[in-house]
Amino acid sequence: MVLWGCIKVGIFISDDLSFTSRNDLTQQNSIESVFIEIILPNSSQHIVIGVVYRPPSGKTSNFYEHVSTILSKVSAEQKYCYMLGDYNINLLNKSTIDFLNLMDSYGFYPTIDRPTRVSKDSASLIDNIFTNVALPGNGSSMLAGVFFTDLSDHFPIFLNINLSVQVSSRKSKIPFRNFSQKNKLKFVNQISNVDWYHVLTETDTDTSYNHFINTFTSIHDQCFPFMQKSGKSHKSNGSPWITPGILNSIKSKNKLYKKYLRKPSSENKTSYNKYRNKLNHVLRISKRKFYHDEFSDNKNDIKGTWKIINSILGKKKNNHSLPETFFNNDEIVTGASSVANHFNKYFTDLGPSLARNCHSSSPADEYMGANNPVSFLAHHSHMAR
Repeated sequence: MVLWGCIKVGIFISDDLSFTSRNDLTQQNSIESVFIEIILPNSSQHIVIGVVYRPPSGKTSNFYEHVSTILSKVSAEQKYCYMLGDYNINLLNKSTIDFLNLMDSYGFYPTIDRPTRVSKDSASLIDNIFTNVALPGNGSSMLAGVFFTDLSDHFPIFLNINLSVQVSSRKSKIPFRNFSQKNKLKFVNQISNVDWYHVLTETDTDTSYNHFINTFTSIHDQCFPFMQKSGKSHKSNGSPWITPGILNSIKSKNKLYKKYLRKPSSENKTSYNKYRNKLNHVLRISKRKFYHDEFSDNKNDIKGTWKIINSILGKKKNNHSLPETFFNNDEIVTGASSVANHFNKYFTDLGPSLARNCHSSSPADEYMGANNPVSFLAHHSHMAR
């Protein structure tokens, strides 16, 4: 599994799927988005998948413009596309008809028709999955819906697609960027030599930002090129302290939450809160007991004990290696022997170099007071009554 995305949006992609990044569709101005193109195994069919987030404070006119640019490119390529996201546009309101008309003009329609954010006094449909794939046909089928859960103030949405293709069992190639120390130094040197005149003198902020981001992205992609590595399957046991009984209790809690959403009465809210609090208490006890037993089983194994501690802290084993290069003033030092000699010279000269920089106009004994030639000794005494 590989995570592809930026700050606020991302896509988890199975290791069995080959994909390419669609940077030409990605927008980072009034929206946050990331797009990829999946190449289906044993098929010539390509599918474009994107995730979009529109901040609530963003102008809808700018958002419509960026979405139109994205969809026009996809439509010109005549490829299937699924665009997921939090649009912060409530499709339950009639005022959002402009957004639906825009999507419909490119052949895209929403697959979610239930509220995705529900409070005691309101319900809104602001999360959705749009697609241009017509149903039924082409040997494909879809199942879309909403998960009623209290994990977030937004309900998770899903779209299950059956494309009737066999996924290859061979390990796929996963793209990644090469952030080696050599490439980092190359990036620093190229960024330092950029003439930012057009960025600093441009009066229009949007144009200035575009100049900056285009230059920065170009150098970034050149210095940190994509490479490929073999995909590995990762099996996760989730949270081992969650027993089948606790899983059933979680399902019961979700049913109570769903009942409360359908009928937000004080009685249903109280029932849900009591069950949720009791379940959280059971989860804490189960987790505490699990780690207590783990530490007991490894009480004579210091390596196993630290492995448990690091798993709790979320620490992973790091393979530390010596740096291939480093800066010595304005000089780039390379080579194992030269690096070792420069490190040695730096630390052996550290004391003398500090001493040379400590200038004193007077000797230290001038700050000391004169010697006192007279000494005295106090004896214990008793006060006479």
